[in-house]
Amino acid sequence: MSPTIQSPEIFQVTSLESLTISEQQAIYRQVDAAGYLIVKEAKASPPQAALASICRLFGAPVQHEMSDPSGIHPVEFINGHPDYANTRNDDLALHTDGSFEQQPPEIMFLYCEHPAREGGVTCLALADDIYRHLSLVDSNLLSGLFKDNAYTAKRDEKTATHPIFRDDSGWLRMVFRAGQAIPITIDEDAQRGVAEIERFLGVESNIVRVKLESNQLLILDNTRVLHGRTAFSRDSGRKLHGLWCRSNDEPSTPFTPGFRADS
Repeated sequence: MSPTIQSPEIFQVTSLESLTISEQQAIYRQVDAAGYLIVKEAKASPPQAALASICRLFGAPVQHEMSDPSGIHPVEFINGHPDYANTRNDDLALHTDGSFEQQPPEIMFLYCEHPAREGGVTCLALADDIYRHLSLVDSNLLSGLFKDNAYTAKRDEKTATHPIFRDDSGWLRMVFRAGQAIPITIDEDAQRGVAEIERFLGVESNIVRVKLESNQLLILDNTRVLHGRTAFSRDSGRKLHGLWCRSNDEPSTPFTPGFRADS
């Protein structure tokens, strides 16, 4: 089965600080359908204001070790922070954010203030595609990935153990990180499944690459979309801002994190 991931739609708005009701509803629909969306401002908002405005649509901000009081954290090279992937400039393997948290954020936002002159390309892959691939290769691989202790991640003083896939009332959600950015332990029953996931992510046609431009905001369903980036030089000028968000269950927010196995 061919992967379903496609290059993100680019949704044009005048300003993230003053979205119309119809623009809000269109953003909800597109993120719910695809799991990701790029919003492009015609009139640039300050990154902090843009992120605060879009976060209010989906839920509430989640604090990060590197974040300011509003939850916004830098995504740029900062010397002296080698343990934080957001502040490094090397290749970053595909992952979902916050795997070392007991409750990872459901949504994440990346606002691009300045793209890298070279490199710093964002890579995306869909949990939907990974799940269907595993089902076709060997459905037995999935059983180990649903175990409560399939995956343990640690950063600083935080340690969290998760299933890699979990079923929440029919919605499947994924927690995953490849590479060596943080210490990871994989349960023996999940190791074959994780190896197959890493093989899948190593195939270029299973991911999409996008170079975010200035004043573009990338919205990701963090339970459904894996993201990473290519390396960039320390003096490339790349400057992004990130924000984690906890989704709410209000009827006015027509967005459900995750994906359906049969969708």
